[in-house]
Amino acid sequence: FDVFADMAEMLAPGGRDVYTEGKTEMEWLYGFYKAAQQGGRGSRIAMPNFSKFWEDNQLIEMKWNEKNAQFVRYADFREDPIMNPLGTPSGKIEI
Repeated sequence: FDVFADMAEMLAPGGRDVYTEGKTEMEWLYGFYKAAQQGGRGSRIAMPNFSKFWEDNQLIEMKWNEKNAQFVRYADFREDPIMNPLGTPSGKIEI
């Protein structure tokens, strides 16, 4: 974190603040964890609050789900892009 923040500062004055968005390393970690926790709720994956997770210093193991292992994003589109267009103006992948 600090290495890249320092490099950003060397590239431009105020680069550290731009790179970090004014957040500390722990604030970034908390944000990533919170997003994962919210995503997990949708999949019924219980995760402890961040403080407990950090203090316990233990891995959170996820159960293997064969259905998820076989998941292919945009599978219907890939199978038949004409009958299953994406929600973009062209109906295709846009960059």
